[in-house]
Amino acid sequence: MITELKAFYEYNLPVEPYAKVPAETIDRYRSVLPDYFITLWEKEGLLTLKDRFFWLVNPEEYTEVLSWFIPKAEQYTVLLRTAFGGMVFFDKTAEGHDEHSGKEAYNFICPVYQTITPFTSALDAVLNGWLTTPEIYDPLMFQSLYTLARQELPAPEADEIYGFAPAIALGGDLFPSQVKVFKLREHLSFLSQLKG
Repeated sequence: MITELKAFYEYNLPVEPYAKVPAETIDRYRSVLPDYFITLWEKEGLLTLKDRFFWLVNPEEYTEVLSWFIPKAEQYTVLLRTAFGGMVFFDKTAEGHDEHSGKEAYNFICPVYQTITPFTSALDAVLNGWLTTPEIYDPLMFQSLYTLARQELPAPEADEIYGFAPAIALGGDLFPSQVKVFKLREHLSFLSQLKG
């Protein structure tokens, strides 16, 4: 366990590794991300947490996905996604990104509603704070709905997400009965085309 992420681990059990982070990816982000996060990648790789609701991801696999929603996605680094495809991303252009900078370097995009929520300037505050406080993250990320849908559906695999059928933008509702399992890239591409 990475001690700087103790609250994140403990609140979001179970924690399960599902892939390694390539050495070249680790080297590329060593000067960009906090040391403890790089250590996590090196020691534990990519993890799923909270019954596969949260997924730590390889950012290089998500640049294109994020570009479907946000222009200039190359300036952002996706670090985590949810079972519904929401992404926590880091703005690499945020100068002096620390807890005193006043710049929200870490943000969240909800592909269901096409909204971006500024989080904070510090990654440990995102993981140990935002993502351990359901009163904050549940309305953005649908974790309670995930728990209900999981009573009928299998947990998503690494290339899958939960989504709504029909999509919310097409008149769907936030009911567990309307949650289905989709291929991640195909469904997020579809949602990105629904923006008004």
